[in-house]
Amino acid sequence: MSFNIAWLYVQGEQMEALSKFTLSVVWGIPATVVMLVIIWLSLQLSLHLFASLGLGLVG
Repeated sequence: MSFNIAWLYVQGEQMEALSKFTLSVVWGIPATVVMLVIIWLSLQLSLHLFASLGLGLVG
């Protein structure tokens, strides 16, 4: 993530845009954790990989 912020800065993005990007990443973390937990649980229950991925995306 820090590489992305540095890259945006080098490209000349305004600080407000960098701040919004950072906040968007922070808001995406809980959703990613929920998705990964659902996938992990599905795989533990021996569901097929693609079914587990589908459940994770729906969750």
